[in-house]
Amino acid sequence: MKQIVPLIILLVFGYHAQAQNMYIDSLRLAYANAKADTSRADILWEMANDFVESQPDSSLLIAEQALLLSRKNNYLTGELRSLKQIAEAYQAMGNYPLALQYYLERLQLDEKSPDAQRQTTTLLSIANLYQSAGDYNQALVYAKKGYELIDKHKLENYRWYSYMVFGDMYEKMNNLPQAKLYNKKAYDLAVLQNDSAWLGMCLNNTGNTFSKANMYDSALSCYYRGIPYLQSSNNESFLCETYLGISNVYLKTGLSAQAIDYAKRAMNLASTGNFSKKYLLACQLLTDIYKSNGHLDSAYVYLHLSVTIKDSLYNVDKIKQFQTLGFNETLRQQQSREAKQEFETKIKMYSLIGGMVLFVIVAFILYRNNKQKQAANILLKEQKQEIEATLGELKATQSQLIQSEKMASLGELTAGIAHEIQNPLNFVNNFSDVNAELIDEMKFELQSGNSENAIALADDIKDNEQKINHHGKRAEAIVKGMLQHSQSSTGKMQSTNINALADEYLRLAYHGLRAKDKSFNATLKTEYDTNIGLISLVSQDVGRVILNLVNNAFYTVSEKKKQRIDAYEPTVWLSTKKVNEIIEIRISDNGNGISQKVVDKIFQPFFTTKPAGQGTGLGLSLSYDIIKAHKGEIKVETEEGKGTSFIIHLPLHAL
Repeated sequence: MKQIVPLIILLVFGYHAQAQNMYIDSLRLAYANAKADTSRADILWEMANDFVESQPDSSLLIAEQALLLSRKNNYLTGELRSLKQIAEAYQAMGNYPLALQYYLERLQLDEKSPDAQRQTTTLLSIANLYQSAGDYNQALVYAKKGYELIDKHKLENYRWYSYMVFGDMYEKMNNLPQAKLYNKKAYDLAVLQNDSAWLGMCLNNTGNTFSKANMYDSALSCYYRGIPYLQSSNNESFLCETYLGISNVYLKTGLSAQAIDYAKRAMNLASTGNFSKKYLLACQLLTDIYKSNGHLDSAYVYLHLSVTIKDSLYNVDKIKQFQTLGFNETLRQQQSREAKQEFETKIKMYSLIGGMVLFVIVAFILYRNNKQKQAANILLKEQKQEIEATLGELKATQSQLIQSEKMASLGELTAGIAHEIQNPLNFVNNFSDVNAELIDEMKFELQSGNSENAIALADDIKDNEQKINHHGKRAEAIVKGMLQHSQSSTGKMQSTNINALADEYLRLAYHGLRAKDKSFNATLKTEYDTNIGLISLVSQDVGRVILNLVNNAFYTVSEKKKQRIDAYEPTVWLSTKKVNEIIEIRISDNGNGISQKVVDKIFQPFFTTKPAGQGTGLGLSLSYDIIKAHKGEIKVETEEGKGTSFIIHLPLHAL
């Protein structure tokens, strides 16, 4: 248990947003310092609760460990919390049967140790689950049971939430009068409490009801009134839902530009807050918008993105089914071996009994030895099973960590891509503004009868339109290139311009770091061998290696810059060179270098010199594996205090 939990926490670090690193580090430290298992269970539950919407798979892993600790120590409160957390994680992942199983298990515990507030929470959670699964009749049954407890025990703190559940449920059942009634009750309580978060959520749900009733002006009014409340309470989840509601109204009313604007706001907010399901809804909404206005290329892009996200969200069940089948087969083989061994043991015992009269002493010794051997075998089997289970968990965790490292690399590109696209967009916007002014001037000249001046202005407008077209195609080319690089690697070799690939990832990495830290600056020096031509490689994989090494170089020069050394200028070099049948890629920096004590360990998995929470230790290990797969090699040259060079050698021709 103590070995598995730190690995799970490390997995979570690889996925979660940087803004929460300090909070997660504090939980990790608290877990390490906790003396009682019950305290550790509480910390794990708190961490699982934090990730239930943004990373439900990670939340599930942590909550399961919290449940094991709680049951081991007969910690009822921890067990009840963990059961609810596991159910919420399965619900977020779309596995409603398993979510219901854990909710009902918690409900049975609630009934054995009655607590009105706890039972109410469980009943309303089950109602919400049935609602998510589309079974509104069952949802209504459990919601009413929860409301009966609220009335019976005067649980006023739960009354507002129950009204919210009823309002949302009746809206989904298309019973709009009842939905409006309960939304109004929830809103009145929110006004009475003067709670910004409640007011924002009530206005969002009321807007949904008006939208379904085709009362679009009223829906928009509620949505827009709710936005300030949600922003002031930092309720990004409901704010994202409100943006989606506004976009949907604009889609229904034919205002596709406004619909796109709010759908993209929702997408950006979902991306920032790691609201994966809302991000999927935004992609699906953008697909519908672009399809409705005839922009099929854009519709296809968002359709492809939504399919990709949907696969990543809902593939957990397949993995678990596969693991279950493997476990059952292993269990069957183990039982077969045990039956065979038991049969052999009986044969030995019968042989010993036949000679017992003549060899009583020998038989006794053999019998005792046989018993000891059986005990040893049982102990060995138990140890082997524990080792196999631990190895299986470690492999699964490692594979998830590797995926998180890949996603982190893709995330590093985001800011750089935004910078690359912003430049041509600025040109498009500026020339569009100028054309608007020129058109007004041309109208004036035409009205004044100055046809020559009008023609000259028309020529200027035409020139500007050509520039707009040029920069629009430039932005389009950037987007197409990034889509190619963001696709999953096929593992197939293809002809690639290594100079263009290296220069592109160098630029994107630099702009990405600049976007995160405006104070960072570094001198970039490049030297590309133009005689290389095209070489065969998996461009996405090699690009990931270059991106990782360049990011490491920027990190080390940035750290050295913070030491305020006089006359120090952060510099990163990137060069390519053809040497016989080998292509050499060299990435160098003038940072602090690597200590000779650890230089032999840098390509080992999970080894990192960065502070806790800033690195997984998988970047160089993955880079080493990728270059090896290309039949190449990667090595390092470093001098403490002066800098480091990573040298990649790749064969010129595909094997």
